[in-house]
Amino acid sequence: MVLEGQQVAESEEETEIEAQVETQTQAEETGGDSVFVLVLKPDLSAIDLDEPLMTRICGVSMLDCVKRAVKGFEHKFVDVKEGDDITSLIREHGNESKWTIVLYADTPLLTKETLENVFDQAIANKIQAGRLPRGWIFETKTVLSGADIEIDELAVPNKEDFFVVNGLSRLERATRMMQARINERHLENGVKIANSGATYIEAGVEIARSAVIEPNCTIKGDTVIKKGATILAGTYIESSVIEENAVLGPYARIRPKTTIGEDVKIGNFVEIKNSQISNGTKIAHMTYVGDAVIGEGCNIGCGVVFCNFDGKTKSKITLGDKVFVGSNSNLVAPLTLATNSYVAAGSTITQDLEEDALGIARARQVIKENWRAEEGEE
Repeated sequence: MVLEGQQVAESEEETEIEAQVETQTQAEETGGDSVFVLVLKPDLSAIDLDEPLMTRICGVSMLDCVKRAVKGFEHKFVDVKEGDDITSLIREHGNESKWTIVLYADTPLLTKETLENVFDQAIANKIQAGRLPRGWIFETKTVLSGADIEIDELAVPNKEDFFVVNGLSRLERATRMMQARINERHLENGVKIANSGATYIEAGVEIARSAVIEPNCTIKGDTVIKKGATILAGTYIESSVIEENAVLGPYARIRPKTTIGEDVKIGNFVEIKNSQISNGTKIAHMTYVGDAVIGEGCNIGCGVVFCNFDGKTKSKITLGDKVFVGSNSNLVAPLTLATNSYVAAGSTITQDLEEDALGIARARQVIKENWRAEEGEE
């Protein structure tokens, strides 16, 4: 049997790549019959991407998606090209397992459940060779014997699992299908997603029951959102921890390595990066917080900037508990504001504040009476 170019109809229900063979040896036996999975890595150079199999779908590379599906089976990944002979590939790269499943690495929606179903069908129906929407299952000794064999069509419960990604439009469609699966899983687990079709959540995200996700949110990486948290519309979160009952947004941006504590309120147009925000603190609107540790019960006013970068070095800013920072203030790192200290609005603070201290760093107001008349203005 020779590999041929496979046309994929548009109407169909439809880490670094190693140049050499990748072998993993996790074995599983089901019903006393062993199975080996041979995954073929086809030439995808026609896709206008560098290393197409490393392209991420909902945060997971295409190659890793397939690796997850075959985990638990003894398996091997092999580079192939059009014209390679399937029997020769099985003879060269297979083993003495009773069954061999041949798959392709360009089907990132594949699931372990589907593979187990295919295997169970082959055993129950005593199939010597079965055709999948993208791949085959063989009784190994039969296919290696060289004898002519009849290939049966197997009924696959979810043909979407074999959706082939061989172009950018199909990559986009696969992403939407994967996203629908991820969101459905969270809904089944008790997460309140207001509009699943307008919510992007990556595969590595953990969200607890009773959390609320409003429309147009993007949640990426290894983010953890705990119970009772509310993510309001248009909020972006990446690789951060959101503790219980925190409220974020609308239109907040939480960058990696950030922890938002319990009952914290992060308002609109607030950006936080690599910072720890302790319980009960409020950062209501239009503020940048970077490389900071903020204590409990603090209040950060509108338009506050944590100036953490001097052009060469990023430095830390630490706020104790119950610190009040007035609007339109700049905090210049490195800096420590002790518990219960207070920054007057419009200040640029460059020196540490002791506990209970007030920091004022702004020009004193000057009033010139009748100034416009003296300047000759009417």
